[in-house]
Amino acid sequence: MTSQALFLCFMLGIAIWAHALVDEERFIVSSRSSLPPGFVFHTEAPTTSDKVSFTIFLKQRNLEKLDEIFHQVSNPKSQKWGQFLSKSQLDDLVRPDAAAFVEVKRWLSSASAPVNYEIRADSVKVVTTVGTASQLLRAEFFAVQHVASERLLMRHMNEASVPVSVAPYVDFVAGISEMFGPDDVRPHLSQPKTAAGPDASDILITPPVLRSYYNVPEGLVVTNNTNLQGIAAFSDYFSTGALAAFESDQGLSAANVTVFGQDCLPNCDQGESDLDVQYVTAMARNISTLFINQNPNYWILEFTEEALQMDPIPYVFSISYGWSGDAQCQIAVNNCKKYGYDSEAYVNRVNVDFQKLGVLGVSVMVSDGDDGAPSLGGASGNCPLDDDTYCPLGGCAHKTSKCASFTVRNESSGDLCFFPMGLGSLNCTNFLNDPNLNNMLGDFVNGNPACNLNIENDKDQNPHFYSACTCTEIRAVSSNGYRFEQYVFNENNGYIFAPDYPTSSPWVTSVGATQFKSPDGKTVSSEIAASILTGAAISTGGGFSHFQPMPAYQTKAVQQYLNAADNKLPPSFGFNTSNRAYPDVSFNGHNYKIFIASSGGDQCPCQAIPVDGTSCSSPAFSGLVSLINDQLLNNGKTPLGFLNYLLYQMYEEAPQTLHDISSGNNRCNRAYCCKYGYSAVKGSWDPISGLGSPNFQEILQYILAKKGIKA
Repeated sequence: MTSQALFLCFMLGIAIWAHALVDEERFIVSSRSSLPPGFVFHTEAPTTSDKVSFTIFLKQRNLEKLDEIFHQVSNPKSQKWGQFLSKSQLDDLVRPDAAAFVEVKRWLSSASAPVNYEIRADSVKVVTTVGTASQLLRAEFFAVQHVASERLLMRHMNEASVPVSVAPYVDFVAGISEMFGPDDVRPHLSQPKTAAGPDASDILITPPVLRSYYNVPEGLVVTNNTNLQGIAAFSDYFSTGALAAFESDQGLSAANVTVFGQDCLPNCDQGESDLDVQYVTAMARNISTLFINQNPNYWILEFTEEALQMDPIPYVFSISYGWSGDAQCQIAVNNCKKYGYDSEAYVNRVNVDFQKLGVLGVSVMVSDGDDGAPSLGGASGNCPLDDDTYCPLGGCAHKTSKCASFTVRNESSGDLCFFPMGLGSLNCTNFLNDPNLNNMLGDFVNGNPACNLNIENDKDQNPHFYSACTCTEIRAVSSNGYRFEQYVFNENNGYIFAPDYPTSSPWVTSVGATQFKSPDGKTVSSEIAASILTGAAISTGGGFSHFQPMPAYQTKAVQQYLNAADNKLPPSFGFNTSNRAYPDVSFNGHNYKIFIASSGGDQCPCQAIPVDGTSCSSPAFSGLVSLINDQLLNNGKTPLGFLNYLLYQMYEEAPQTLHDISSGNNRCNRAYCCKYGYSAVKGSWDPISGLGSPNFQEILQYILAKKGIKA
C-alpha cells in the first residue's frame, strides 16, 4: 500500500471516529459565556498537554436511609445515639448503581489518550490534559488569570457536556468552570486597618481569659492519642514562626500540627489561618491537629469530599469561611440554574456530605459570618440604610448625610447596583470594574451641583455617599450606559438579608460572635453580641436560610423566639420562619491577640495584633468540643458527632449550661447599618447568639451524665 493510501486510510479513520463523537447525543452540564470580574484571559493559550482536573459527582443512593441514620446517631433520645457507621458501611450505603461506574468508565475510556481517574464511593476524580478534557466534555478550555493574585487556571468557556448515556447518573461536574477570587470565599476575620491596639476599657483576649470566663479548668488537656481535630483553610496558610511566637507568649507547649495541602505563603493570606491554628490548639492543648488547605478555586464541596477520605478522620472540624447561600453557584458558572447546577443543588450535595461526616461521628463548627443579617459579599444590597447611623466606623468628612445611598441602573441589561450596601454584589462589581467609573461618578456629581455629592471613606476605607440634598432632591443622571438615580426600596429587587453558607446548613453547628464589656480592661462586666455599633470590627451574622428547611431539633426554641413579646422582628417578607435558623451557639469573637509573620511568610520576625471575627469564635469553641471528646474517649465512649440535637435538648433541660446573651443586634455589616436586622431576646434562642455561650464545666457534667459516666 502506498504512503498516500495509508494517509487516506488514517484520515478516514479519524473522520469516522470524529463523526461518531459528534453524532453522539450530549447533555449540557455547564455553561459560561463570560469571565467574572477580576479575571482575564491569559496572554498565552493553553497547550493540549496542560493539566486539568475535575470531579464527576454521581447521584447517590439511599439518601433517605442516610438521613434516618444521621438523626438516630445524633439524637440523645435515640437508642442508637453515638452508634456511628464505619467508612466502609457509609460508602456501601450511598454508592450509586454499578451501571453508573460502567457508563462513566466507558465514556472516559473513549478518549484518544489514557485518562487517570480515581473512583470514590459516589464520585470520580479525573486528572488529565486540556486536550483530553476538551475531547471528553466537548468544551473549549482557556487559560484564565485572577488579576490580583496572578493565579492561573484552565477553565472552559461556552458549553461543556457529557454523553446522554452518562447524564442520568450525574449530579454535576465540578472543577471545569469555577472561578473564585480571594474575596469570593470570604474568611470571617477582620482587623481594622487603623488599629493601634485595644482601647483601655477593652479586654485583650488570650486563652487564659477565655478559659476563665467560660469555666474551663486550667489544667484540663487532651490525653487520648486517638483524639484528632481539623482546621479548614481556603488559599490561606499559617506561619509556623507565628505559631511558635504565640506559644512562647502564652507559655504553651509546641502544638502537633500536620499539614494537608499546598503551602501558599507568601503568595496568600495568613491571618485567618494563624488565628485558627493558634486558638484551636490553645483551647485543646496537647491534641493532634490537621490543617487542611484547599487548592486555589476549591470551595466547600471539595473540602467535605477530601475530609471524607481522611483516615483517621478528625472528630472535630472548624470552618471560618462563608459566602451567600443563594450565590454558591453564581461564582461557579453562568446560567447555572438553566443547566441544573444551581445554588440549591450545590448546597444540597454539600449538606449530604455534612450528614456523612455526622454518621462517622464528626462535629463540624462553622463561623456564622461577620456582616450581620444584611451581609456584604454576595448580598443584593437591597436593605435600606439607617439614616441615623451614617459612617458608623467614623473617619468620614461628615457625620450625617441627607441621602446615604443611590441606585445605579445598567440601561442595557436593567441590572441594579445599590450603593453602598450592594458593593459585594455581582451587579455592583461589574459597575465598579467599568473603566469609565470615575467619569460616570463625575457626571453624577456635576449633574447635582447644589447637593455637594461626594464619595468619602471611613477609617477602614469603606466608601460612603454624602449628600446635602435629600434623596428625592437628587436628579437622575445617565452616563456611559448607566443611570444614577434615587434608591427606592422595593422588596422585589432582591433579598434584604443574605444568609451565609455553609454556616446555615442544618447539619453543622453555627457559631456566632460576642464581645466582652469591661469597666477596666481586666474584668468582664457583661457579654453582648459583637457589632460595629458597640466597638467591634465586625457584626455577628445570623438569620434564616432562604431555602433550607428548619430541622426538627430547633423548632421549639425558634418558635419561642418568634413569640417573644419584646421581640423586634424584621418585615415578614425579609425572612422565612419555616427555614433553618442560625447560629446555634456563640463565643467571644472580639479583640483576640494573635501573632503573624511581619513579612507575610512562614518565619518571624513576628508581631502581635488584635483581630475580630466569628472566625475567632469557631476554632476556640471547637477546641472545647475536642476537650469533651477526650473525656468520652478516655471512658470508652464514642465522640459527640453532630452536636445540635444535644445542644438544643441541653438548653431545655439544663439552661445553666449556657450564658444567655440578651443585648445586641445584627442589622449592620462591617461598614454599613441597615434599618432591618435581628435583636437579642432575653431567655430565648435568637439569631444573634443562638442558644448562648458555653459554661464549659456545666456542659461537661451534663454530657458525662447523659453518657452514663460518673464525674
